[in-house]
Amino acid sequence: MVEEKETNLFKQLVGGKSINEFDAREIQSLLNLFDVLRTKLDERKKQLNKHANEKVATETVANDNNGNGGEENGAHP
Repeated sequence: MVEEKETNLFKQLVGGKSINEFDAREIQSLLNLFDVLRTKLDERKKQLNKHANEKVATETVANDNNGNGGEENGAHP
């Protein structure tokens, strides 16, 4: 879980504090924060990809079952 201390350090970094102004302990806290955020982003990406793949599969099935044999607007060559 992200602690308030790590959130404050991040706010300082975003606010313009140079990375060189942080001590080793603070930098380690920031690295821990970034690991947590990266894990959450990766999980969200998996969820979005799963949702997108399910949607594509559903649309493909709907298009295959549209009754015109896969041809647009029922046109014949």
